Amino acid sequence: MKILITMLAMLLPFSALAVTDDEIVTSVKKEAEAVWFPSEVTVESFENAKFFPSAEYSEYSRSGNVCGVITARSGGQKVSLNFISEAEEVNGGVRVGTPQLYDKSKEPAVARKALSQKCKNPL
Repeated sequence: MKILITMLAMLLPFSALAVTDDEIVTSVKKEAEAVWFPSEVTVESFENAKFFPSAEYSEYSRSGNVCGVITARSGGQKVSLNFISEAEEVNGGVRVGTPQLYDKSKEPAVARKALSQKCKNPL
């Protein structure tokens, strides 16, 4: 039995074990809904989210940024924020970093600069 399991593990393509871009984005979405805001804040939407791999990208290990727009509501107030969150594939799972949140209506230059630097493909 051990030989069969060992042979099967060797025959599996290693890329099949890697986490996809969509799985990385989904992990960040779950983190945003559960952790990024206080309990009285509700995440209404998570849009235009995309994974931007860093230059260290390989098919076995990846890291980079997930960027997009999140809309949140607290009481009668609603706000749309651009976000940048680091994400790293770790042992077949995803580690999500602390997000950077930008309100483009209040700090457009800062948001544009950060988004242009961290939300692009390295090539």
